Formats: sequence, structure tokens, C-alpha cells
Amino acid sequence: MNKTRRYNIISNSDRGGVMIFDVETGSVQYPVCWQDLLAYYNYLVGQGRIEESQKLLADSMAGNKPITRMLEFLSSPAAAACHSR
Repeated sequence: MNKTRRYNIISNSDRGGVMIFDVETGSVQYPVCWQDLLAYYNYLVGQGRIEESQKLLADSMAGNKPITRMLEFLSSPAAAACHSR
């Protein structure tokens, strides 16, 4: 089954970085942490985890800042406790 992806990452030569494009609405977003977002997106796609990659982009489009939240969690005391077990 070849399902069209709703969200796509497109290189943005005008502003540098990337933009996220929503195929259904035509909306675009210019993520602040674009390098981290792009790296994680490419990792998920490379692992065949397409649904997760689409959720990552959907969260970013919704303004939820998934990369910022992930980095905040990884540097939190709760994450440190998880890693020390």
C-alpha cells in the first residue's frame, strides 16, 4: 500500500533550514529546532517508522514542540533516574 504522506519536510533555501508542509491544508511551519527535528525524522523514516515520523511532524505543526519537549525530558531528573537503573 503506497499511502501519500500528509506532512513533508522541504528544504527552505530562502530562510535556511527546513519547513514542514501539510499536503491537506497547504500550511507550512518553520521549526526552530529544525536540525534536531530533521535528524529525528530521518532516523524514524530510515527505521521504517513512517507513522511515528508523521506524528512527529503533526505535533510540530500543532505547535507542540516535540523536539523541545524531548530535550527537556532527557535533561530532567526523571530521565536521569530512568538511566541510572
